[in-house]
Amino acid sequence: MKRYHAIVLVNRSAESLGFLAHERCPAMLPIGNKPLIQIALEELYDVGVRTCTVSDDGEQRDLRRFVGDGSRWGLSVTWKDLSTANEAAFAALAGDTTLLAVRGDMLRPFGLLEEALRRSGEQQSADIYTALGVAVGIHDQGGLARISWTEVTATCRLVPCLVDTVAIYHTANIMALQGLVPGVRSAGRKAPDEIIVGKGSIVLSTQAPEKSVVIGTNCLIERGVRLGRNVVVGNNCLIDRDAELEDCVVLPGTYVGRGAVLTGKVVSGKRIHCPQRQITCAIDDPRLLDAA
Repeated sequence: MKRYHAIVLVNRSAESLGFLAHERCPAMLPIGNKPLIQIALEELYDVGVRTCTVSDDGEQRDLRRFVGDGSRWGLSVTWKDLSTANEAAFAALAGDTTLLAVRGDMLRPFGLLEEALRRSGEQQSADIYTALGVAVGIHDQGGLARISWTEVTATCRLVPCLVDTVAIYHTANIMALQGLVPGVRSAGRKAPDEIIVGKGSIVLSTQAPEKSVVIGTNCLIERGVRLGRNVVVGNNCLIDRDAELEDCVVLPGTYVGRGAVLTGKVVSGKRIHCPQRQITCAIDDPRLLDAA
C-alpha cells in the first residue's frame, strides 16, 4: 500500500492582510467559519495522508493549540521549523514514503492534490511551494527526487487561491457560502430555513435569514436582527437588536451594535474594512462595534 507523508507550510508573512492578521496567523483565518489549516488537513486526509509535519516559526501558539496532534482529523501531526528548500530535511522525515508538500494557509480547488499525486515523478522546480502551494516528492534510495509538478495547473486549469488580501478573503467567504469552495463543510445544525447555526448559539430574531448564512458557535443573534444573503458570523459573536448585515464577514469575538447597518464589509473587533474601496477604519464607539 502506498504511503504518503505531508509537509504543511504555514510560515507565510501576512503584511498584506492588515488587521486580519493582527490577532491570528494566516493559517487560522476562517473561511465559512473553518480555519484554512483545517481545510488543508481535511483535504490531506481525503487523499490518503495519515501523517504530516507542520512547518511553522514556533511562535503561533493559537495554531499549535488548535491543530494539536491532528487526531481530531484522523492524522498524526508533528511540528518542525523547516526550510521549504531543504530537501535533505524532507528526505529524513519520510523514509520510503511519497512526500506531499502543501501550504496550510491557502485554498486549493477540488482535485488539485489528487492530480499532483497522480503525476508524482514528473520533473519540475521546487518553486511550486510558494507559487502554487502544492508539490510531490519521491524518496528514492536515500535521497529525495526532484519536486514534481509539470504544468499540472496549466493542463487542468486548477488554480489555487492564496488568501493574501482582505478583498480576496471577503470574496473567498462569499464563494464558500455559495458552495464554490471545495473542502468547506460548515459545522453546525441546519435550522428550518436552511441556515447553519453552530453549537451553543441562540437566534432570537424572528426575521428568517437568507439561506446563505453561517452562524458560528456560542453566538447570540438578538431580536429584530436582519441577516441578508451571504453573511458569515464567526464564533463567540453578539449581533445586537435591529442590526442589519448583508454580504458581510464578522470575525470571531466581535460585537455588532444595536441598529448597525453593514453591507459588503469585513468586521473584526473594533475594525471595519470595505474591500471595494480597500479602506480600513477603527470604530471608537463601543455601542456600534467592539470585541464581544
